[in-house]
Amino acid sequence: MPGKRSIDRPDSPLRCLVVDADTDERKTLRSYLEAYGMAVRESVSATSARIEAIDFPCDVVVMEMELPDDDGFELLRWMRENTSLDVVVRSSRSDELSRILGLEYGAADYVGKTCSNRELVARLHAVRGRSGAPRAARIETRQSRVRFSGWTLDVTSRRLWDPRFNDVPLSNAEFRMLWLFLWSKRRVLSRHELKATLFARGTALAERSVDAAVSRLRQKLGSVEGGAAMLETVRGRGYQFVGNVHWPTSREEPGAGRQSPRSAASA
Repeated sequence: MPGKRSIDRPDSPLRCLVVDADTDERKTLRSYLEAYGMAVRESVSATSARIEAIDFPCDVVVMEMELPDDDGFELLRWMRENTSLDVVVRSSRSDELSRILGLEYGAADYVGKTCSNRELVARLHAVRGRSGAPRAARIETRQSRVRFSGWTLDVTSRRLWDPRFNDVPLSNAEFRMLWLFLWSKRRVLSRHELKATLFARGTALAERSVDAAVSRLRQKLGSVEGGAAMLETVRGRGYQFVGNVHWPTSREEPGAGRQSPRSAASA
């Protein structure tokens, strides 16, 4: 652990998102960065990293390329195209070709796991210095709305509309869970992954708390016939979203030619 914060900037601390499926690596790095005054959040997968990039106003992302649910290069591409965040790759995949591709895909820096934590801190500040003022995640409008089985979720405003264009209120946990399911591409999500994404670090919760959160989301989707059935329980494994998901290429209003959610809400 550091003995002196010689490169810490207390007037403008870095906000950092650490993405790594290895629990020990992720928590060790978090503790080290926090010792330098950084505000740190964790993600265990590419899917949860996308949620955190929206939910946590950070400046820089430190990510491993080996992720359980998506290729690291695809997450790099998504970060570059949909946010203004700087990404520093610190990965076990550190051969020359991977480093070159990582930089071409948008990484601000790329180092191997042999890079010490002390050197990583210096590199993070160097990236921040090149970027200038702190920047929060910026979600492009073409990615901000997703449609599924007649429903529409606006990621930026966190508003959900049912197929009849009624506004369905979501809590923060319900929004994060729904967005995680939509991004999961029909992958079965374990209770452990849902718990890690939905609840704060260190929160002591039983698996039934995740089940209760899923039940509440089902109830809201169940306001329309067949909505609750989009969340299936996979015995012994977790939950799976089975609805049809469409990510628009432009920010078109749901129900083109009919009353939009905005006008319906103000009516």
